[in-house]
Amino acid sequence: MNGLLYMYDCPDSIGDMTSLTQFVIDTPTSELLEKIPAIQKRLNLVGTVRHDIHEIESRGCNSIVDLVGLTCSELILAGLQNVRHPEDADRVRLRDKSDIRLLKLLWENQGGKSVLDRLVPPRTLEHFQLLGYSSKDFPNWMFHISSYLPFLSELTLNGLEACDSLRPFGALPNLRMLCLKNIPNIRKIGKEFYGEGTPCMKLRILTLKLMKNLVEWWTTETGEENKEFLIPNLHFLFVVDCPKLKFLTYPPRSMNWGLSNSDTVLPERGFGNLSSYIHPSEIVLKSCSFSQDRWDSFQHFTTLENFYVYSISGLRTLPEVMRCFTSLTGLWLVSLNDLETLPVWLGQLGSLELFHIHNCPKLTSLPKSMKNLTALRKPRLLQCKGREILPEWLGQLTSLEELFIRDCPSLTCLPESIQNLSALKLLRIVRCPSLIARCQGEDAHKISQIPKVEFN
Repeated sequence: MNGLLYMYDCPDSIGDMTSLTQFVIDTPTSELLEKIPAIQKRLNLVGTVRHDIHEIESRGCNSIVDLVGLTCSELILAGLQNVRHPEDADRVRLRDKSDIRLLKLLWENQGGKSVLDRLVPPRTLEHFQLLGYSSKDFPNWMFHISSYLPFLSELTLNGLEACDSLRPFGALPNLRMLCLKNIPNIRKIGKEFYGEGTPCMKLRILTLKLMKNLVEWWTTETGEENKEFLIPNLHFLFVVDCPKLKFLTYPPRSMNWGLSNSDTVLPERGFGNLSSYIHPSEIVLKSCSFSQDRWDSFQHFTTLENFYVYSISGLRTLPEVMRCFTSLTGLWLVSLNDLETLPVWLGQLGSLELFHIHNCPKLTSLPKSMKNLTALRKPRLLQCKGREILPEWLGQLTSLEELFIRDCPSLTCLPESIQNLSALKLLRIVRCPSLIARCQGEDAHKISQIPKVEFN
């Protein structure tokens, strides 16, 4: 089959496996390499097939017709814009290929409705990816996608430049993962997304990326608070480069949040009657700029265990609302160019075990209250370019197992109290020339009890 790339799975039967194993044992390596393609074809060991579609001038048709007799579990069709005669796609009879579990369709720079109309996936499909489809309208079968693909669990739509409305993907009864990326003409996702208005009970992962003109997404049938919440059970909500998006009435309830350049996702007025049901365990913030009202929304996240803060502008100290994170075990502060001080109340976060500070150039000191963080095991907090010595209270962090110190050129020595850290298993010092020289010389006795010490 011209233009096909195969990846192979295991044989289907013990008999096939036995004969293949015996053949491998009895055949010289050079001869075996030559015979592998024939063996794979004979045993039908096709797992994933990628086909790059092109014209076959000598046959007067398109290479998509080479897929007529194909059997595989994963099919990737690239270059679908090269299908000049849609009837060639009819000959594939894609809907009859019940072995296919994953289907990926790729276009470049052209439409595709007439072709997609003929490439109806098999009813057994579980994973579907549509990339580069640039027709404004979807084919008829996608209006009833929940009937055509009742077992579909993962759906990705990427690079749909002309599309301005979605089909009822929320009505798919087994949908667990939905990814929408770079669909610039979508401005609103309303009740049409849910079909008959039933909740997306199995949806666990929702990813929105580069949806720059998406203004609102209804999470109830009418976008009003007193209606049934239609996305109740998310595990992961990732929103990246969606700067205008607001969920109405509230964002989906989710265990894990990731927000990047999507400032308006958090509601300014809190979560209303949903407040008592918000129980996230992890939040990642990147390149966001929150008003005080939006920071106040974090008061509902008292169950938070891990908090990542990356490249947030205007943050001179940590927001006061973080004092309510009484269950916090991990805190990451990265590339906060405006961060000048850490608050005294940081020492009240008694559950904190992991603490990471990196690339915060204005932060030159650590609050003494950090000595109360007795649960701290792995601080990668230590990048204080203006300090010459670390505080003696460091020795009070008796649970400390790992200590990373990097990019502290003025740091000349470790405190004597570091010898009290009996649980410390790893000390890593990176790009601190004066400190490294001291630890390799006159202060070597301070770190002699540490099982593993690394210098770079």
